[in-house]
Amino acid sequence: MKNTVTNMYVTQVVDGDPFHTQSDRIRLQNADASEIGEPGGAAAKRKLASLVDRRWVQVAGQARDVYGRLVAEVHVDVRSVNAEMRAFLS
Repeated sequence: MKNTVTNMYVTQVVDGDPFHTQSDRIRLQNADASEIGEPGGAAAKRKLASLVDRRWVQVAGQARDVYGRLVAEVHVDVRSVNAEMRAFLS
């Protein structure tokens, strides 16, 4: 898959690494957050929501995962959402 950058509007944060946009389902590349209901899952979802919910983001798609989500690097302006989530999760 070609790595293209697309502007997308975030409509829903699912948990600490996937979210939905108006046109696709996205999963952050190299950020593995706990699921909702697991320790740290709710905090990770809140953190991701604080970064992207109801905002325009720049998505650089890498590939699709087994669930059909676009695995991507995501930026808000010049900030890397992936890097901020990895730092939060470590």
